[in-house]
Amino acid sequence: MDKVQFNNEVVIMRKTVKKVKVQVVKNLTRQIKQLRNKKGKPEELEKNKRRCDRLVEVMQAMKRWVPDDVTYSALMKTGTTNECMQAGEDLLPDPPAYCP
Repeated sequence: MDKVQFNNEVVIMRKTVKKVKVQVVKNLTRQIKQLRNKKGKPEELEKNKRRCDRLVEVMQAMKRWVPDDVTYSALMKTGTTNECMQAGEDLLPDPPAYCP
C-alpha cells in the first residue's frame, strides 16, 4: 500500500472510528450506571466500586484518543480482524497507558 492509499484509508475510517468511540463510551456509561445502582453486601459494593472506577478510567482515556492514531494502529496490524481477535491481540494499546 502506498502513501496515497494509506492516507485515503485513514480519511475514510475517521467517521467510523468516531462512531465506534461514541458507541463504546455510551456502553461504558451504561455499565457504570448499572454498577453504581446495584445493591448487595458491602464486599460486593466495594468490588462494584473498584470496577466502576476502572471503567471510568478507561472511558476517560478513550475520550482522548485521536481517530487517526486509532486508524494507524489498526492498519499497521497484519492479518485479518478475525485472526487478531482469535490471537487475543488488541488493535489498540492499553487505554490508560496510551493517553498522553
